[in-house]
Amino acid sequence: NLNGIITGNQIKKLSWKTVCIRRTLSQLSDILPYNLNKYLSLWIGEFAPEIVYTNLGDIRLTDLTIRISEKYKIPAIPHFMDDWIATMYTSSIIYYFHRMLLLNKTKKLMRKISLGMSISEIMAHEYRKKFLCRFESFMNTVRIPSENECLQSNKRLNKKIRFCYAGGLHLSRWKSLLTIVSALENLLQAGKHVEIFIYTSQNDLHQFKVMFSIFRVVKYFGNISFENLHKELQKADILIHVESFEEMFLKYTRLSISTKIPQYMAACRPILVLAPSDVASAQYILQTGCGIVINKNEKLL
Repeated sequence: NLNGIITGNQIKKLSWKTVCIRRTLSQLSDILPYNLNKYLSLWIGEFAPEIVYTNLGDIRLTDLTIRISEKYKIPAIPHFMDDWIATMYTSSIIYYFHRMLLLNKTKKLMRKISLGMSISEIMAHEYRKKFLCRFESFMNTVRIPSENECLQSNKRLNKKIRFCYAGGLHLSRWKSLLTIVSALENLLQAGKHVEIFIYTSQNDLHQFKVMFSIFRVVKYFGNISFENLHKELQKADILIHVESFEEMFLKYTRLSISTKIPQYMAACRPILVLAPSDVASAQYILQTGCGIVINKNEKLL
């Protein structure tokens, strides 16, 4: 029955409508406080926490953190991985009330804390000035390889120079990665022995695989388990990190250090970065001397 067939375009439209509806409902519900019911209160009382450690992320979690901290008289320690405060509810004037409520709740919490945590030293520096309280940087931790492991892993395994990218392609990172892939494709056509392996999430795999697989230099585009990632990074000669140059995404990523940077460093490989030079990830690479940074988003070759 042809009337019962749903085309691909219709599915996309339905999916987009579903996403929009969910996003709208989520934003509306963010102004409604979580219910600190008797069961949660009982569990907190029995657990007897000494601190409230939280990544926050929205109005409701910020409000809940304040209420728990006040009710049980325990300090809260917020840990910021991204500068989401700078971008949340800024896309439209219709979210003015949400924006003001978010800022008020955040300021109220910051007046109560004695310590805040951030993903980078740059973020810690800015947040100290913004919130007038102590902030310290804590990056993502990984197992540090021994010197012998590094020496063993630095032996060349490939006939070609292998580049590798591991991470998400959201926040318009795919555009910067495409610039690097295009440059490597030009090198390949010029007779250079290069290749690139790209490891990303299942969602990004479905969205971007067709776009990247048209290049001969791309030898693999797919996802990988966390357990196997370290071994694959060690098989590469050069690891790649990228950030978007678009202003709307820079506001979100500027103060963050990617979770992949410590993993890259633990693989004992040089890192090639394509990103604005004032992004925290790029500055960290330059400060540690573990790679080079290209800070112009233009044709490389």
